[in-house]
Amino acid sequence: MRLRRLKKAFRSCRGDCRKRREERLRMKIILRYRGSSISCLKVWICMMVMSLLLFLCGIPSEYLLRSACLNKHTPANMYEIDYVYGGKMNDKNMEINYKGNIVYTAGCLGIVLNPEKNKQKIFGGEMIDPSHAMIGKDVSCHTDEIHCVTLCPQRRLAATGQFGLKPWVMMWDTVKCKLLKKIRLKQGCKGIVSMCFSPSKPYKLAILDGSSQYTVWIYDIDPKHEEPISQIDTGSKEKYDIEWGLKEFELDEDQKLAETSLKCWRRNAGKEKTVEEEEKEQKDRIMNVIAVTGNDSAKFITFRITDIDDPEINYGVTLRKHIYDYTCCGINELGVAYTGTIDGVVLKWDVRTGGPNYSGLYEIMIESRTHTREITTLKCVEEYIITASLDGRIIILDSDLSKKKEIKTSRVLMALDYHFDKLVYTTKDGEIAYYNLAVKDFEKNDIKAVLGMVPKKKPFGPITVMNSHFSNEECGLVLNNNLAYTSGDDNLLIEIDYIEHQILGVYQTRPDKKRRRPIVAKNALLNAALNSIIPEKVEADHFECDLAFNDALGHLAVTHKGGKIVVKPVEDLNEVAFIKDDPKDSCECLEYSPDLKYLAVACYDCNIYIYKCEDKEYKLHKTLEKNPGGVFALDWELGGDYIRANCTNDEIVYWLVDSAKQIYDYKKIRDLNWDSHNCKLTWETKAVFPYGHKEDYINCCCTDRDKEVIATGDDDAFIRIHSMCCLKAHAAEMSVECSKYIESQDPPCRKNKEFIHKYRAHAGYIGRVCFDHDGTYLFSLGGNDKTLIQWKSVRS
Repeated sequence: MRLRRLKKAFRSCRGDCRKRREERLRMKIILRYRGSSISCLKVWICMMVMSLLLFLCGIPSEYLLRSACLNKHTPANMYEIDYVYGGKMNDKNMEINYKGNIVYTAGCLGIVLNPEKNKQKIFGGEMIDPSHAMIGKDVSCHTDEIHCVTLCPQRRLAATGQFGLKPWVMMWDTVKCKLLKKIRLKQGCKGIVSMCFSPSKPYKLAILDGSSQYTVWIYDIDPKHEEPISQIDTGSKEKYDIEWGLKEFELDEDQKLAETSLKCWRRNAGKEKTVEEEEKEQKDRIMNVIAVTGNDSAKFITFRITDIDDPEINYGVTLRKHIYDYTCCGINELGVAYTGTIDGVVLKWDVRTGGPNYSGLYEIMIESRTHTREITTLKCVEEYIITASLDGRIIILDSDLSKKKEIKTSRVLMALDYHFDKLVYTTKDGEIAYYNLAVKDFEKNDIKAVLGMVPKKKPFGPITVMNSHFSNEECGLVLNNNLAYTSGDDNLLIEIDYIEHQILGVYQTRPDKKRRRPIVAKNALLNAALNSIIPEKVEADHFECDLAFNDALGHLAVTHKGGKIVVKPVEDLNEVAFIKDDPKDSCECLEYSPDLKYLAVACYDCNIYIYKCEDKEYKLHKTLEKNPGGVFALDWELGGDYIRANCTNDEIVYWLVDSAKQIYDYKKIRDLNWDSHNCKLTWETKAVFPYGHKEDYINCCCTDRDKEVIATGDDDAFIRIHSMCCLKAHAAEMSVECSKYIESQDPPCRKNKEFIHKYRAHAGYIGRVCFDHDGTYLFSLGGNDKTLIQWKSVRS
């Protein structure tokens, strides 16, 4: 019976032939020498026989020696986030907390940035269980890209919402960055579009999801209350924003006279109202208003706090000429609503008549064409309105929509917020900047400081605190001393001092391409004409870039999808030293030799180009031709005589550089030491691929200086830290698990127990991972989230 179970477990390992070859070989040996029971001695003998067979196949002897030790320990060091660079900016992922710190999102992280001290506090990015899929109730941080963030009126409690079919909403403290409450919406909500807190205590949270009916969910912030208070469907048309306000209705003359008479009668009869009754009457006069703006409509959900379970939905009363796409909204302290449109028009909404029993029907009072392009953000501060638009202007209006102040930024603006002495904005090209404003009264949000624009002792601004790539993907990452360089599809090269956490500069990667910021036009007609010539989304310039640094010559080499290789001097990255165009297809990887005399370029035309590096010229030295497929990764041997490469058909190829010949006798290269570890398909990395995934699941890998650990990044945004020669742990696990299978009903290969550290902070696949020169820091580059995360080693 036991033997039958073990054979059944072996049959279940079939299917993925290339990936599970070693597992089948181990289990064949175990079944052959098993007998009636498996002892530890027999398992050890089986492992030695297997090691001998694999040695004859050409596996490195260092790997076999380590595998024989059966070491099952996880890596000694753990990692925590030290700093986050960049991020994907939109019109709903930035606010200012009560301390004046900037609260924004990047990937799966919530970030609190102190702009004066340049210090960050991070919510999320913690280590998780390697076998945990992050979909259970014990989730403590976001699992997908965060789309929006909102703060309570006291500006301390933050709520962040993510994308996903069953999205999470996290409420956390912006001072301690600790989770206070988590909410998971039901299947089919398709992410969080926008959120807002109620303006008065006890606070409640309104969530607008992205489902087919764009449902508004109202939750209590108390962690004890898990179920929603109310659920409101707002219709199938697309919605963009949500805002919560209060409207107090005044009594008309007849109602005031009746109330006065009633008070006189109660006084004479000795039946005065209690304090509770007066508070209830006051609450009945206050109407809660939730404005929901979207495509062709502005809806106002009105309810009293006592009947929140039965709200009433009203369409805003509009004429035919007022039909717009409403992109954003705001409600001031008096309950007056303001909306911004895709055409740059600001509308004022209010209730013309009403009383205590009136449900509230909002109508357009004033219309003003303020901007020439779409209004992305609208904020109500006291009796003023602050708007930001794609035309690059920040405009301050009074309650009658008269212009009071205009600030030109020459950027395409996304999010905007004002609090105390800071006016902070984000741009579409990944920039966060702020103005310093003079404020005398710090206990009150003084909008008059914005109107006066009196500069303080500090620079007036704008002061840029963060830059990021903004188009398509980030592709290249290289480290040198205390500097990090990143490149992306937007033709930008960003230089970072990762010790001081400073962005030193933003440069162009190609001399013939200008930095294409999103277009700013003065009128809609000119904007349409420019967009027809130069699209706002740069789709033609899809450059997959990689970087390499030559410390001896002071050169930074950049590759592009078209096959061009651009070499820049580090002293002035705006200049170009050399341009080479020998490759005929895109180049995804390039690497300098250990002695810095040669540059190897891996190309998808199945060739590897070797350049001889000199001060005045890069000459083509050798071409390693006829690889089995397109080459996407390569490594130099420490002596500079050999190169190993990975190809698109999942093969590893070895080359002798001087003779430009491919090596087929693997015994000659079995014990070579390699300078880098860009190749993900090697004997040392065989077990980094999780069970059930193919070779293309892992996108990148690297090792530290001492070759003790391997870091990998995959398609599911996981960063895994393995021990070097991590196949040893997997081999030991398979042998021990086979011996324990007698007491278990699950196949040993299905247990998927991993001796690794596993982290998640990015949203989407990870393009690059890289250790610094001494292994103190690990860098991970997100492809789609435009985020570079710096991890610091912490002894476990």
